[in-house]
Amino acid sequence: MLSASRTALRAPRSVRGLATASLTKDSQVNQNLLESHSFINYKKHLENVEIVKSRLNRPLTYAENFYRVACQDATAQMAILQFMSAGIPQVATPSTVHCDHLIQAQVGGPKDLARAIDLNKEVYDFLSTACAKYNLGFWKPGSGIIHQIVLENYAFPGALLIGTDSHTPNAGGLGQLAIGVGGADAVDVMSGLPWELKAPKIIGVKLTGKMSGWTSPKDIILKLAGITTVKGGTGSIVEYFGLVSTPSPVPKDFLSADEGAEYDQVIEIDLNTLEPHINGPFTPDLATPVSKMKETAIATDGQLKTFEDFGGVVMANACGPCIGQWDRQDIKKGDKNTMSLHSTETSSQK
Repeated sequence: MLSASRTALRAPRSVRGLATASLTKDSQVNQNLLESHSFINYKKHLENVEIVKSRLNRPLTYAENFYRVACQDATAQMAILQFMSAGIPQVATPSTVHCDHLIQAQVGGPKDLARAIDLNKEVYDFLSTACAKYNLGFWKPGSGIIHQIVLENYAFPGALLIGTDSHTPNAGGLGQLAIGVGGADAVDVMSGLPWELKAPKIIGVKLTGKMSGWTSPKDIILKLAGITTVKGGTGSIVEYFGLVSTPSPVPKDFLSADEGAEYDQVIEIDLNTLEPHINGPFTPDLATPVSKMKETAIATDGQLKTFEDFGGVVMANACGPCIGQWDRQDIKKGDKNTMSLHSTETSSQK
């Protein structure tokens, strides 16, 4: 069941609250689902934030609580050039450069990496020396994809991160407010200058029920993309809430909506009826349940009705014996068909 409704705002936008982290000292969160004995040190991250708060003697707002700037190699070049022109000896906000976007997948990992290092040697040399001079972290080519590195090393609930990549909000999966920006905005934050942002809309997604079968948390996102469309989510923050059971390494009590939180829009998704989804082609707006994908693809791209009119039947994509075609009665031994130059008798003898 799906429903969408707009709620009335009873609080000024300036005082509206987002989700708040509630980590305890003994909290342990797995690095990922496959490494059950490897934990992320969120305690250290929170302690660093508390140090800043104590020195300022007041709470930090999201606008002040810049935890980090993350840049990928394609967009970091201009950002660093602009920072160099500011005449500041080092970055005021912890920043990192990740060399991954200039690596093109063509043949295989090792060969593609070697090719990228050879083609982009001048770029990598510039980035590495600039990072060393201005105190930025440098993740060399082959060290990993920027978004995965952020998740495993820098993202934690309650912090604010900006990145020079459109997929920066990926870190929001761990409760971090992560926003993609252009190089000029990144330079402002790296230089310690104020960063202005239009107040975002808040979309509340209420999850009910329990996932089953092959359904995964990704299907929630795919379903939501079909409801809101790409444009509908631009300039918005999505907050999930509700009593729900999902396979996640983050315990559900780590993130909760502030009391009295208000939303510009509320969307309800019943996980009991949610199916695995595929989005596309061309746009994530086209969300199609996998159970409907065969009919949708054939009707859109093929000539199904034409084949059905003269007795054609759509068969499974598998070998003949796998789908029961090893004992066909409609073709006699010795008859030729368009699928082979050999007769069925000759083929069977071979």
